[in-house]
Amino acid sequence: MNHDSTKSLLSSLGYRARDLKNNANHAHLAANDLGSPDSERKAYAETALPSHLAAALRDAEEVARAVPALRLLVSGENEAPKKVECLGSSIVVRYKKPTNCKGAGWLATLWRDRELTFRASSHFTYEDKDNDGADIAAARALAKFEAYCNGIEGLPKAAFRLSGRVSLGNGSYAYTFTR
Repeated sequence: MNHDSTKSLLSSLGYRARDLKNNANHAHLAANDLGSPDSERKAYAETALPSHLAAALRDAEEVARAVPALRLLVSGENEAPKKVECLGSSIVVRYKKPTNCKGAGWLATLWRDRELTFRASSHFTYEDKDNDGADIAAARALAKFEAYCNGIEGLPKAAFRLSGRVSLGNGSYAYTFTR
């Protein structure tokens, strides 16, 4: 998304958000006037409330249409995400917030089946600009899976390596791996 289209989107969104707020406030006031003892106020509120609600709904739909473009702006991507056809097996790495007992970290999980799960973690450092801690946690989970595969009698030795990473949003990543 280029600079001019970004400005245009934000400008129109600002106006729509302002209109939504105003129409919602007018609808709220009209709803309050429905219980008024003054018959003129009550009659006006009965006729005005549907139009204010319709206007608020129209503005809310306009704002909702702008949400996907805003998500692209926030993520820093210049184009729509590409569709993923098939990932095969993958490792999901999530950011874990700090608690009173532990610092922040990354938790990697690889599910082989319902009974067998491989987990590993890595500490989070605030100098971690490229999410290296997430990469380390994924590599540790993959190493556990590799050790499991190589421990099965009668199977040839296997070596796996991470082959890709995709952001799932909210501090989560999916890693693919190959043999």
